[in-house]
Amino acid sequence: MRSRRKRYLIDRRIQLSFLRIFMAIILPISLVLGFLLYSVHTDLNNTLFLITKTSMDSANKEVALSLKTLQEQLIRDRYTSLFILLVLILLYCLVIFVWGVYLTHRIAGPVYKITQGLRQAAEGNLKQRLILRKHDWLKETTEAFNTLMESLQKK
Repeated sequence: MRSRRKRYLIDRRIQLSFLRIFMAIILPISLVLGFLLYSVHTDLNNTLFLITKTSMDSANKEVALSLKTLQEQLIRDRYTSLFILLVLILLYCLVIFVWGVYLTHRIAGPVYKITQGLRQAAEGNLKQRLILRKHDWLKETTEAFNTLMESLQKK
């Protein structure tokens, strides 16, 4: 039977420390990338404005008029683009946060079990054995703990 944990934050201190590190790395990167995308959008708009202004002075009024219409559309879409960009950054950060909880769960769960096992061993319970889930980390440490319990029980 598969063991399922009921709590996502097993050891709050460890898991939240890791999550703060993840977010401290990911959030600035996301904001910088968002700023760069927004800057490209603004530069495109400014370039289009200059082209439109130059075209207005030239003989090709149809091209100038279509460029002017495109520029007006870009100006209207500027804030929509910024809003969409911010929403995407927030969603990205949320996905990273959830992934971080999942990843730290694979570490904090075994640490919690090993700590509980050591406490029980200190109380004299040497018959206990630790079993981790398939994808948990610290399996070697858990195996060493189980070997220690077997060795102590034999004495």
